[in-house]
Amino acid sequence: MLADDSGESEMTDIEQTLCEDEAGRDITNRMLFDMLRKISSEIEDLKTIKQTTASVEAKLSSLLTRVTEVEERVSELKDTLMQHKDNPPPTKADMEDILERLAMAEDRSRRNNLRFVGFAEGVESRDIIVF
Repeated sequence: MLADDSGESEMTDIEQTLCEDEAGRDITNRMLFDMLRKISSEIEDLKTIKQTTASVEAKLSSLLTRVTEVEERVSELKDTLMQHKDNPPPTKADMEDILERLAMAEDRSRRNNLRFVGFAEGVESRDIIVF
């Protein structure tokens, strides 16, 4: 009977182990299914993040282009400012003074251009004093 008792106890242990294995498999399958569902959800979240990141990168690229253009314009303006500091353009008063001097110079040059009416062309010949 001892032998039978040991056989029965062995069966019970085997049956118990099998039941635990099946229960464990059910738990493991549920756990795997839950894990797959979570992974799938996280993959969708990652896709959304990837799209958002791509959008942000495109905007940053656009901003980088604009910043580069602004830097170029600022550089050109600095160069122009330095040129104006080295050689400033004439002011309104300077221009009026220059125009006044030009008018005086033109008037003086006209004083030497006298016309004598009534004399034929070339009458004075080469000796103006004898004329």
